[in-house]
Amino acid sequence: MERDLRNEALGFLKELGATSKKELEKKLGVKGRKSRIQFDWAVKQLKEEKKIRKIYDEIKHEEMLTLEPEPQTVQIDALHVLLGSEEKVPVDAYLFAIDASTLRDAVQIRPIEIVRGHLFGEQRLVVDEFIDKKIKKYIQTDPIPLIPDAVLVQMTPSVSIMESKETENIFNLSFKWSRDFVTEERPFILLDGQQRLEAVRRSKVALRVPVVAFDQKVDAKKLFLIANTKQPLKPAHIRELWREIEKLPAAMKLRADVSKIVDRLDTEDDSPFFGIIRSPA
Repeated sequence: MERDLRNEALGFLKELGATSKKELEKKLGVKGRKSRIQFDWAVKQLKEEKKIRKIYDEIKHEEMLTLEPEPQTVQIDALHVLLGSEEKVPVDAYLFAIDASTLRDAVQIRPIEIVRGHLFGEQRLVVDEFIDKKIKKYIQTDPIPLIPDAVLVQMTPSVSIMESKETENIFNLSFKWSRDFVTEERPFILLDGQQRLEAVRRSKVALRVPVVAFDQKVDAKKLFLIANTKQPLKPAHIRELWREIEKLPAAMKLRADVSKIVDRLDTEDDSPFFGIIRSPA
């Protein structure tokens, strides 16, 4: 029986959102000349029927296939605060929480690259091992998964900002959202949090994350650099904290158990290591 490539393609585009032709061919298992001709014919028919569109993604530098977008209007109440030095010009910031999957499809992820002699974008490549073995595993095994670090974004001009007439320092952010938008159609530019958002997407766990949104006046590259220049905690410091936390995710439990054994070796009178194990505390 001949495959129904039209409906299969529509199904994958509904699941994946904007997808390159090459990626869609891979998902559909398109191989060989005959199969490619059938695939190209199915895509042509769907375009003529205005069920899908073919659009060039200026940031990914490739042609994308998407369903015809049916954008939803998303409205979020955000707390307005001023950040930075009081002596100099403070920076406007808007704080809110949102479903991570919704945010992942609303942000432009711009990889760092040289375009026509100018530096464009700021994001590094996704680190699969870090995402899968650390963040994703934590999200899937913690009984109460929580990502407290705020995702940093910059609003594009497509985001409407309206001050509340009822509550002081509360603003309404309104924007169009669709999983079928290509990169430059999305309302926010991601500054920090790419690995976290990708981990939540892969975990398939519904999770709300905190967000700090800045307007167009901030320097995106500078904020990315500041957010990613952090002094990591020393392993010994982490082990000290593990001892006191009761409900750890499975991803951390084994190491926490080892830390507790070390603690007993240091504190029990009959231990040969009593009082001689050094730790930050």
